[in-house]
Amino acid sequence: MSRFAHLLFSLFLLLSLAGCPDDDDDATGATDDDDTSVGDDDDATDDDDSGGDDDDSGDDDDSGDDDDSGPADGDGDGDPADTDCDDTDATLNTLDEDGDGETTCDDPADCDDNDANATNTDGDGDGITGCDGDCDDGNIDVFPGATATCDGVLDTNCDGALDDEEVDNDLDFQNECDGDCDDTDDTIYSNATELCDGIDNDCDTIVPADETDDDTDGQSECEGDCDDADINNFDGNAEVCDGADNDCDTVVPATEIDDDTDGQSECEGDCDDADVNNFDGNAEVCDGSDNDCAGGADFVTLDDDGGGELDSDTDGALDCADCDDADDDNFPGNAEVCDGNDNDCAGGADFVTLDDDGGGETDSDGDSSLDCADCADSDGDNFPGNTEVCDSADNDCDGLLGGDEIDDDTDGQTECDGDCDDTDLDNYDGNPEVCDGADNDCDLSADAGALGLDAICAGVDCDDIHDDDPSLLDAIYWIDPLTSGTPYEVFCDMSNDDGGWTLVANLDDADDPYFNGPSPYYSTDYVEAWESDSVRNATTFPSFSVDVNVTTKYRSWSEIDVDDVRIVYKNDGATFLCEGLDVVDTLDATFQVDPGRGNCAATCTTVTDNRFAAGATVAPFGLNCSDPNEDWYPTHTHAENARIGGLDSDIGCCVMNAYLGAMGDRGYSTSVFERTWAEYSTGAIHDDNIMLFVR
Repeated sequence: MSRFAHLLFSLFLLLSLAGCPDDDDDATGATDDDDTSVGDDDDATDDDDSGGDDDDSGDDDDSGDDDDSGPADGDGDGDPADTDCDDTDATLNTLDEDGDGETTCDDPADCDDNDANATNTDGDGDGITGCDGDCDDGNIDVFPGATATCDGVLDTNCDGALDDEEVDNDLDFQNECDGDCDDTDDTIYSNATELCDGIDNDCDTIVPADETDDDTDGQSECEGDCDDADINNFDGNAEVCDGADNDCDTVVPATEIDDDTDGQSECEGDCDDADVNNFDGNAEVCDGSDNDCAGGADFVTLDDDGGGELDSDTDGALDCADCDDADDDNFPGNAEVCDGNDNDCAGGADFVTLDDDGGGETDSDGDSSLDCADCADSDGDNFPGNTEVCDSADNDCDGLLGGDEIDDDTDGQTECDGDCDDTDLDNYDGNPEVCDGADNDCDLSADAGALGLDAICAGVDCDDIHDDDPSLLDAIYWIDPLTSGTPYEVFCDMSNDDGGWTLVANLDDADDPYFNGPSPYYSTDYVEAWESDSVRNATTFPSFSVDVNVTTKYRSWSEIDVDDVRIVYKNDGATFLCEGLDVVDTLDATFQVDPGRGNCAATCTTVTDNRFAAGATVAPFGLNCSDPNEDWYPTHTHAENARIGGLDSDIGCCVMNAYLGAMGDRGYSTSVFERTWAEYSTGAIHDDNIMLFVR
């Protein structure tokens, strides 16, 4: 039952015990139809409104009137005289108005016919009747003098007062029967919230530990005491240097905490509570710290220079521990290296290596390199940093021979031996040169001596081949003047007039197309002008043992730029040499130029001739020359007399010597083609074996 419901129920019982009178005089509690007559004895509503019935039958008539025929009721108590034991006393009758089975006429008489509980019968067997004072004769536990129990009965001893255990005296919605252990205090009842008052508020017979002042400092835990086992710690107390939370603010001051666990806090004198080695009274050591908290790192030693707790050489080691305060390569714990110093401060330069003879930090061979670094402790020519030389030794101690001492291409020769390209086994000193674009013989010239020897290594012309190897003899060589990729063979005169001459024509006087024939000059109309072979002139080319049977067949005439011209007359070995032309071009281009009257298309700087008479080479001389006097052939714009030649001073002003071909009908024979003439004044000399060289 809730505390509120219980309160309402208690109030209801109190009112019930006090009693409430009916509107009539019967004990039934039912409302009768009249309120004026005490003798109204029926329980039902009457049909009249004038007053009580006077008969004893209990029946009303139906006519609306009362009958007067029944027995008389002298005392007016509703019990007729014939049944009433004393019709003069209204309190004595047989009516049993409270319906408890007893009347006031019984013996023993009903002690209170208006109270059904007041009888002379012990209804509950408790030895006491209602008339004797049993206020609830239906409950054996309720009678005068009974002990109150928690049975829901509010007046167990019938004293007219509520049982204290059943009443919520402190109005906390719980009585003692419900578990209230103190019904005088509304903060105390079963399952109440514990308050910080030192009382058992929830009636569990236990006062919570936090409500007890265990350390008798005047404050319990619920009042703020954070340590109720220590009288020095409670809310509001002053902090002292004891490492405890004296004021209960959940914080122990940092100065009271021994952070470095050295047994001393800052408030106790620790000057560095982050270092277990520093506290008041500790011994000073060489570590750069104020170990004794005396005001500085003041350890001093006599080692080395007597330095204190400073690092003079900034090597990370304090002077008081460093064996060499001036050298940052030497300090305790450093690794020993090969430098002649006591790097680890262990008492000496004691680095040892197993290289070579396992020497230490001494220089056995006097090469300024310590044995521990020297790869050859007994050889002064081999030490780190030395320059490698070609001696098959590791001169610089890098574990390797010099690169030029190794035959990388396995051609049997190192760079030291003369191999100029040790990545290619085809190139080494003494190897024959081949035409591959490389310096096969290591003479510092690629393809030197091989140029022109085959189609793969064709030269530009014979002069190019001669420049590459001046020692070459007269022979057939390969050239490709235009670098067209289609080389061809030519005869090269490598011995006469400084060599390098390319044979471009082997002329037959019978029919020469080069000077006036149509282009191309190698058309079939003029093939007879080219000799398929030629008679070798042993005097002219003593080093060439076979007949010259190549004349370049047209290409060289049109592809080689000409600086010099050389004519060889094979029949008698005579020569004509024109050097230093002022126009450098191919022969076919030069001979297509209109030279102009009395001029040459290309003029020689010098002329050397051993065949013609003196005076035959008066300037101008050169290629494609024209007679100064063209009157006899005024309509022709080309040269009249000489293709290669010069002015003949013996003849006069107007005669050009034709050293290689002339044009016109000026005697001896007439032809539209050129002929080879001698000096004009001495008569014609026919020569059909002429070799024309250029360079």
